[in-house]
Amino acid sequence: MGPLATKASVLRTYEEIAEDVEERRQTPWTDVIDFEKTLPRGRIVLELGCGSGRNAVHFAIAGHRVIAIDFARGMLGRAAMRAKENSVAGSVNLIQADVTAPPIKDSSVDVCLYVAALHHLPTRHERIGSLEQLRGCLRLGGKAFVSVWAFEQRRFQRVLERHKLKKEGFGDVLIPIKSKDGQAIRRFYHLFVEGELEQLIAEAGLEIGQHFKSHDNYFVVAVNLHGNR
Repeated sequence: MGPLATKASVLRTYEEIAEDVEERRQTPWTDVIDFEKTLPRGRIVLELGCGSGRNAVHFAIAGHRVIAIDFARGMLGRAAMRAKENSVAGSVNLIQADVTAPPIKDSSVDVCLYVAALHHLPTRHERIGSLEQLRGCLRLGGKAFVSVWAFEQRRFQRVLERHKLKKEGFGDVLIPIKSKDGQAIRRFYHLFVEGELEQLIAEAGLEIGQHFKSHDNYFVVAVNLHGNR
């Protein structure tokens, strides 16, 4: 059996729902805001999978220079409008690119945000490859802040029990989102179980500084302690 999705199908989905996502996602999560407060001002911040720009704009308002990457043109258009509306367009560089191959110079950023985007990559190979690319972008001592959806949510309890019997595709699901016209558009997620995100990040060569669960998401703060070997 093949994968439930490909990067191309995920892109098509997000181009379809760009306007709907913009309306639903206006402000960063509290956990993202709290992470930003730990940073000195004036950091160079890379966001992988920036979507409609809520995190990128927040970090720019806080005094950082932001490079924000997404592969969906519709999402980037909304991010550009948000940056302009908040008078930080000059501090947010928006790039249409694949998160598995960000066009960023090695060791050139202080901080990388990867919030609610890694779980949309359809294969483990792509997920770990993307984290390796993230490490390559970070300077020595740079920090990464990564979040994914947890499988251990009450709404997924029955799905989790079924997936325990699967030999492949564990955690891979299609979850519907309603568009403005009432259509149910299914988005791909790889739902993470406890410890899975930490394992991927360690395999990618990053050191885990902090990990926690909050509001049905797993979070990791990791550090590039080994450079880009």
